[in-house]
Amino acid sequence: WVHASIAVYNIVPVSDRTFEDCRDTFFVLEPLRQVNATSVARALNCPKPLVDQARRGRGDVTVHTLRGLLVHSMFDRILEGEDDISACFKATLPGYLVQIAAVTDSDFDEDEFRAEVLRHAAALKEFVDLNPHMREDPQVELRRYSATLGLQGRIDTASKTGDRLDVVELKTGKRLREEDHAQLFIYRLLLSDWLRRREHMGGE
Repeated sequence: WVHASIAVYNIVPVSDRTFEDCRDTFFVLEPLRQVNATSVARALNCPKPLVDQARRGRGDVTVHTLRGLLVHSMFDRILEGEDDISACFKATLPGYLVQIAAVTDSDFDEDEFRAEVLRHAAALKEFVDLNPHMREDPQVELRRYSATLGLQGRIDTASKTGDRLDVVELKTGKRLREEDHAQLFIYRLLLSDWLRRREHMGGE
């Protein structure tokens, strides 16, 4: 790619003008062309499905994705102090009824859908109750952009405990996948780059 910009990180200096790579070295091609963190994570093992989706346009909305969106919205309310999960579900559901109606058919089990959402929400509330600091100035749907890394991402929530920054990424699937861990790693890169720039500019 002639004349392409490239950034190189974690290289080891050998002399004034010579460097070597190491196990942590990585390259960023065209860093000003930012790629979504989720897209990078999904292409971890094979980029073809991601390329196919990009050609088709935005991915199809399914019952599973709507369930995830509903749980995310309820999580935001829980962080704001909501304690009644059933009331939280009733307050959040109306915003998704049209979308749910558009993707469901006669086989849709409304009771099972509700039970799954409440199960996830109850687990999240228990997690927040065990980590009450998350309710102290939570950063929800935190967007971060990095021209240095060529990445952008939307973090579900981030909270501060002393000098530590905790990142939470919600997943409502049946199991964690390798790409889920990769997505968290990318968010750590984004936050690290943001903190580095803040320190360089004299921020706290």
